[in-house]
Amino acid sequence: MLCALGYFGVKYFAEKSENEKNLADIKELNSEILSLEEKILNFEVNLEDKNMEIAEKDKLLEEKYMELEAVVARLAQAKQNSKADKNKIRQLESKVGELQNFVDQYRAEIDYLKAENQLLTGQVDSLNTTTVMLQTENRTLQETTERTEQQLQETKQIAATLRATELSYFNVKKGKAKEAREFRRGSMKDFRACFTLLENQLAESGGREVFMVYENPGGTINTGNGSGKFMYRGQQREYSSKTLINYTGSEQEVCVDFAQPADFKYE
Repeated sequence: MLCALGYFGVKYFAEKSENEKNLADIKELNSEILSLEEKILNFEVNLEDKNMEIAEKDKLLEEKYMELEAVVARLAQAKQNSKADKNKIRQLESKVGELQNFVDQYRAEIDYLKAENQLLTGQVDSLNTTTVMLQTENRTLQETTERTEQQLQETKQIAATLRATELSYFNVKKGKAKEAREFRRGSMKDFRACFTLLENQLAESGGREVFMVYENPGGTINTGNGSGKFMYRGQQREYSSKTLINYTGSEQEVCVDFAQPADFKYE
């Protein structure tokens, strides 16, 4: 009898100790689930944080998911214990199921954000590519425009150049001009050249200096009191005489006189 009492006494205390351990485990599980519930519900704040990267949100959610999996495993182990509080375990399972639903919803939202971000990244890359292409096209267009403008200005400058035609020459003696059919050095004194400036609507109207250059057969230039230098096609050269006209864009006659210097003989 003493042995039997001793056996049942040991068994009683062993079962009591085991039950107390099971209760402590379930209580600890309950505390962990409540703490995890708070973390998971607070994760919504992280999810809505626009300054947090999606990858960081994904990492935080993965940590919550792993903690939840650990709790599920421990809850399943506690459930296998025949002495466990079944009602309490069912309550904890229900709570864990709710938390799993929250985690799944957050996972779906993050996946949506990833897909949206990938789409936006693709759109940005496309826009960047388009921007680079447009910048290249704009530079090309600008260069083409500049070349065209330069060519246009050069063409206008060429087109605006005054053209002279129908040149005639005169010997001038005592203020009277006689048309010269031939040139003889001994008979030449003061000299006049007349010509027609053609109509040119592209040329600017207004005062114009007209320079006349008389070259000798050897290439030297006849100069006198009214002579000087002027720029012609980017180079400085001498002129024999000049006159000032008021150009109107219409056809007009122009004459330029050259007075023979004293003691000067033509070649």
